[in-house]
Amino acid sequence: DIEQGTVEVARRDTLEKSIYQQTDIEHKIENLLSQIQENLYQKAFSFKELNTFTVNSWAEFKDIIDNKGVLPTTSPLNEIQLGTSAVGCAIGTGTCSANGTACLDLTSTLNKYLKSIPIDPTGVVGATKYTMAVDSNNIVTVKACAADTSTISASR
Repeated sequence: DIEQGTVEVARRDTLEKSIYQQTDIEHKIENLLSQIQENLYQKAFSFKELNTFTVNSWAEFKDIIDNKGVLPTTSPLNEIQLGTSAVGCAIGTGTCSANGTACLDLTSTLNKYLKSIPIDPTGVVGATKYTMAVDSNNIVTVKACAADTSTISASR
């Protein structure tokens, strides 16, 4: 507004509008542009941090692409046997201690990554004799409960 000696500035990064006096406008705009640049940089940096993942295998890569690294909603906090059965899934062999009635059926969740869910030679599709647990730090531990000498486990 030339008559009132003001300039209206609209920011594209915050969608705010401000009115400035024309006096010393070049310094005010220079400062404003620095603020806008810093704001846009921080938004881009945060977006990059939230969307950058490290993977160690092709399966992890595909999981990140499909699920953005989020564990399946069926991931157990307590140890549970893997399988398709709705009953008879408690197991207490070796260091395995799955007490749940139903098994954790990952066949549909992981069908893009595994041809089939692994089954111990003494297990069946309904109760595989493998267990899974996710701790409070999202560390996944899978155990082979019917191993010959002791329970075999792997955490990631």
